[in-house]
Amino acid sequence: MPVFVKNGAIIPMYIENNNPSPKTDSNPKGLDKTTRVVEVYPYGTSSTEVFEDDGITFDGANISTRYTSKVENDVATLTLDKAQGTYAGVITDRNVEAIFNVSKNHPK
Repeated sequence: MPVFVKNGAIIPMYIENNNPSPKTDSNPKGLDKTTRVVEVYPYGTSSTEVFEDDGITFDGANISTRYTSKVENDVATLTLDKAQGTYAGVITDRNVEAIFNVSKNHPK
């Protein structure tokens, strides 16, 4: 099945999981938020802001993190700025797995 993605897209996700409840001792197959998976479709310079909160309360506390992708001389990079803000239960030691989706037309 074809997937259409705009050049420069940065798509932040968590590891695939069909259980949206948090991972706990009583729910070991729950959503693991310690690893962020970022699909990058590099093109020029692009950025996105990732917003997150505890997903439970309505107190308004949150963090946001800017992700920037840049391509220079056929080298693609992804830069994450320091997260701004805080909320109760925020994960401060997160792994990030970046997947760069690149293609190049080959001469015929």
